Amino acid sequence: MLGNIHQHSIKALNNSERAIAFGEAKRETLTPDCRRCDYRFACHGGCPKHRFAVSPSGYPAHNYLCAGYKHFFKHVTPYMNVWRELLAQGYPMASIMRWLAQDARKDTGAVSRNDPCPCGSGKKYKKCCGKA
Repeated sequence: MLGNIHQHSIKALNNSERAIAFGEAKRETLTPDCRRCDYRFACHGGCPKHRFAVSPSGYPAHNYLCAGYKHFFKHVTPYMNVWRELLAQGYPMASIMRWLAQDARKDTGAVSRNDPCPCGSGKKYKKCCGKA
């Protein structure tokens, strides 16, 4: 246990010697597959208690959730990249929903002018995301 958040701030707990040692030990025990992974920045090898599988390259102590994490991160990467760009341009975080609705419309083309907008606003499509 790293500490009690009722007694110390999260910042203090994260900067404690115990937390730093935990992070270093976690990093030092990554398999070579983890060290080369494109998603290491998000996963960091996962929780050490899940490191009991064999990696694709045959290394022991690999996270058994790795394949699922990679599948998830690969799926969300394009959306996270768009979200990052929207935020960088000053749009609110919720603007990703409008972008997703427009993206879905491109894929299906099934939304007509008088249908409810797929962004979930409650407005008709023609008065929301379908404005010309």
